[in-house]
Amino acid sequence: MKTKYPLFWQGDLGEKECMERSLQFYRPRMVVWNEIEKAYSDETWDWDKKSDGCSGVGENYYPRKFRHPVCVAHDWGYEMVRRGLAVRREKDKLLLQGMLDYRFPLIKAFVWYGFIRVFGSLVVMRDKQNIGGSKLNESRNCKT
Repeated sequence: MKTKYPLFWQGDLGEKECMERSLQFYRPRMVVWNEIEKAYSDETWDWDKKSDGCSGVGENYYPRKFRHPVCVAHDWGYEMVRRGLAVRREKDKLLLQGMLDYRFPLIKAFVWYGFIRVFGSLVVMRDKQNIGGSKLNESRNCKT
């Protein structure tokens, strides 16, 4: 039976081991490689519970329904943005670079990148409005 995946993904390896072998197979650019390793090794962030792996984008092309390493790294990157340690635009750029390095179909990679950029902008705008609105409500409730 022909498969589009390397043979090591057909065995009984866990998700982290498959990620490590995928780095060796795809050889992404160093900045993507480092981001993936940081995401899987950050002890303050539980990738197994906190990453949705891009909600099905990578899973269609990644064996055994594991989260895609590039998407786990992107989820981790957003956590760093939330903590104020990273810039969202840079983490989105790494997602696109990673998808290209992992040989996602070009159209899929660019469409998903565009969706992430637009969706992320909407979330940021919503959060800014909520912060402003809650401060306004607090000031109205203050007794003078």
